[in-house]
Amino acid sequence: MHFSLIDILSLTLSFLGINGIVLSLRYLIPCYIIPFLSVHLHKTQQLLSQAEGIDAVPQGSEYRSRLDLYEYLYFSY
Repeated sequence: MHFSLIDILSLTLSFLGINGIVLSLRYLIPCYIIPFLSVHLHKTQQLLSQAEGIDAVPQGSEYRSRLDLYEYLYFSY
């Protein structure tokens, strides 16, 4: 099997293109995932506040501290 120069060049450019797409996705994906997770975190915090309000969950529970920790670690800008 003999590959011509054009075939080798085409294959090389294809690999570079795939590598470029993978590297750019690494920066694009957090732009979509972080707002999605942020919405769910705030919904969970609201539900926990309601549960604490009706004494279904004690005030200052481990759930509240974990949610506050997640918010601090991942969503503090």
